[in-house]
Amino acid sequence: MLRIFPRFRAYYHLVFLLVVVGVPLYVWTLWQTSESMMDLSSFGGDFAFFYDSAKKAVMGAAPFVTDFSQMPAVRDGQGEILRFYQGWVLSPVTLLFVLPLAAFGYMGAYLAWAGVGIVATMLSCAGKLRDGGAPIFFVLAPATLMTLFFGQSTLLLAGFMAGGLRLLERAPATAGFLLGFALIKPEIGLFAVIAVIAQRNVIALCGMIVSGGLLVSVTTVLFGAPVWSAYMSSAPTALYSLLEQAQGMTLYLMPSVFSALRVLGVPFEIALYSQLGVSVLGVLVIFWLYKQTRRFELRNLAFGITVMLSAPLLFCWDLAILTPLLYLYGVKTGIFEEGSEASFFGASALFGAFLVPVIAVGTAAHFAPIAPLLMLTALLYLLVRLREEEILRKRWSKRQSSGQERSEPVMTKDMARP
Repeated sequence: MLRIFPRFRAYYHLVFLLVVVGVPLYVWTLWQTSESMMDLSSFGGDFAFFYDSAKKAVMGAAPFVTDFSQMPAVRDGQGEILRFYQGWVLSPVTLLFVLPLAAFGYMGAYLAWAGVGIVATMLSCAGKLRDGGAPIFFVLAPATLMTLFFGQSTLLLAGFMAGGLRLLERAPATAGFLLGFALIKPEIGLFAVIAVIAQRNVIALCGMIVSGGLLVSVTTVLFGAPVWSAYMSSAPTALYSLLEQAQGMTLYLMPSVFSALRVLGVPFEIALYSQLGVSVLGVLVIFWLYKQTRRFELRNLAFGITVMLSAPLLFCWDLAILTPLLYLYGVKTGIFEEGSEASFFGASALFGAFLVPVIAVGTAAHFAPIAPLLMLTALLYLLVRLREEEILRKRWSKRQSSGQERSEPVMTKDMARP
């Protein structure tokens, strides 16, 4: 059925079976338990927040949507508390993207949201979609399934991020423009800015400024300046409160060092400062990565994993950013193909990072939060491969300069494979 990761084909068959059986059963259950027999608003989980936000923005209440200190007090005309979740800090840019959904019914809006996200992710890999199994890969990726289940916005962000990273060398202006849309989640977009600065890519940085400025201007015109002032004044406090109060399932859904330490009973301050230390190391790794000029797919995948380890407030669905990056790396190197010369350890390390959304919740719930270790193993593997290749290239360059080798270096199988 699937020829992208043949070494791990059994996983896809299992997930495909679960989706075919589980999704209709889930929808039928919601249908039967709904009071009106037509209200499926529980489908998509957190998407209810985005949908309610779009409805309120259309009614002129956008500043209330981004003022998280006032969320519990916001009520509709009938005095009913809206389904706002204190933890989901919605940026005005995300509000701009969900605004058209207010024209649809709940299920229509949810399906449109999911479809646009999947298409955006696949478009970031345009030209590399090898066969008919590619759509199945993107839909059945664990992070995609979790994003669809909760109705989060990460698939859209993944499309912009992967497309921008892929074009950094070939079309820096377009790449920067796409990366500017990472304002959908500023806590992730900040790392994209760091990568562009580390590469000293002025054109891409200008592209990011243009698209970022455009998004801020459009949201200000549509919703008014208070939408940004409310967001800037309340978002940091809301995010800190979420980290401070996180427990139970909220912690299990966070595959971070902070979450792992909290699950193990480490005090909040120690866990937070430990995560900040990891973030600093992550920034240093990103600077080193973007000083490299070759193996773009490897570098970009390592960047994605570094961001997942470094950002203090990410959830399992945010790992959807890794799906297109991992796909591009797998297609380029053939690491997951049967008969590949790459080590099975390397393929397993990367596939372990791919499975983190599946593994994180179960292991954390049983006080064995191994998600950060899986991502760290995959990152170390990629960094070692990148370093080995740089050493090989320096040897070729030294031989050329000494006159021992007059021809250009030839990419051997060992250099082409990870």
